[in-house]
Amino acid sequence: MGSFLWLQHSACLIVMLMIWLVAIFETLLLCVEESARTVVCGGKGVGKSTFVRFLVNQSLPLFREVLCLDFDPGQPEFTIPGCVSAVIVKQPLLGPSFTHLTTPEQMVFVGEVNIAQCPSQYADSVQHIISYCNSQPKLLRMPWIVNTMGFNKGVGVDLTTSVIRMLKPQHVVQIQSANAEFNFPEPLSPPYVCSYQNRFCELPPDDPLKYVLHTMRTMAENKKGMAPWGMGAPRLREAVILSYLSRMVQPPKYILADTVPYMQMPRYYFD
Repeated sequence: MGSFLWLQHSACLIVMLMIWLVAIFETLLLCVEESARTVVCGGKGVGKSTFVRFLVNQSLPLFREVLCLDFDPGQPEFTIPGCVSAVIVKQPLLGPSFTHLTTPEQMVFVGEVNIAQCPSQYADSVQHIISYCNSQPKLLRMPWIVNTMGFNKGVGVDLTTSVIRMLKPQHVVQIQSANAEFNFPEPLSPPYVCSYQNRFCELPPDDPLKYVLHTMRTMAENKKGMAPWGMGAPRLREAVILSYLSRMVQPPKYILADTVPYMQMPRYYFD
């Protein structure tokens, strides 16, 4: 009896996985377009970063370069914590963020990983990155893939709808959890985002949003708030910082205290 139940449970998981994969590939076929802007949204732990990496990797064989806008300062994909950035990706992303730190095209240090402490500063930083990218003809020819925060309640809804309004994307992918706590109050459809009473970014009445909303169920439910490799958010941030600082340690010096940071580290310039 126990073996039968185990087989039945395994079969259900396989069916769910197949349904999820079909949904992903259907979404990918629609989102992977030249000059398309795709925003990935969802609560904490639903698999946004994994989906962004997957989307980037599927786009690279077609376009060679993909512009990633990383608007999650708590768990950034390419830079140290506390930053929002625009990064041109030329190589596949094959691991967690600390394995592929990249010098960005443009970056702004927001100053907090908890954006509830500085929402206006975050919105201004995002607007700066988007304005810069819109001013660069080379970047406008690339597909844009946008990673957002898992902040899905209160001011988090304001900021996510602000990001969508500023970007005017062609596609929004909303990853849903079985736990309502990790979902936005409503699907992020164009009518909802347009009508939402947003305090950070007003939408002109003659400039409505027109994008396709793709919703999918997550297969990355994480009840303990831990990454699959057993690292929580604070440890992941520490790993990113250590990875960044490790660039200074080069032969014949193998001790961090023996290096000169300002001579060794790549420089980030801010406007």
